[in-house]
Amino acid sequence: MRRNSSRDSSRSLLRARQRFQKWRRTKRGRERIPRALWSVAVKVAAQHGVNKTARALGLNHNALKAEVEKQAEGTVSNEHSSSGFVALPLPALSSVPECAVEVENSKGQKFRIHFKGVATADVLSVSRALWDDQR
Repeated sequence: MRRNSSRDSSRSLLRARQRFQKWRRTKRGRERIPRALWSVAVKVAAQHGVNKTARALGLNHNALKAEVEKQAEGTVSNEHSSSGFVALPLPALSSVPECAVEVENSKGQKFRIHFKGVATADVLSVSRALWDDQR
């Protein structure tokens, strides 16, 4: 049974190579590789690895690797959408800006302040004033 699966995967690599060769013979100029061929290359790379597939199909290794990663990310989002998963943005619980500032000097002295509803310029001026007072 192992021989059949090995033979089938070798056939898939051969068929992909033939499709790429046919496309290269018929393409015009510096035409980009069609999405359908990239999908074929990604499927073959899943069976044979990126390096072997890139060599067999005459593709740039890094380009194929990036395409494999890109399609893998797309698969995750497609799985969610086909299962009925819908991501909804959460409404803002508070529109008041908020941040925490922690400052430490070379002697190891530090302080932390939590600001809520304060502008950035105010945060900087308060931090500087407190830091100068500590010296």
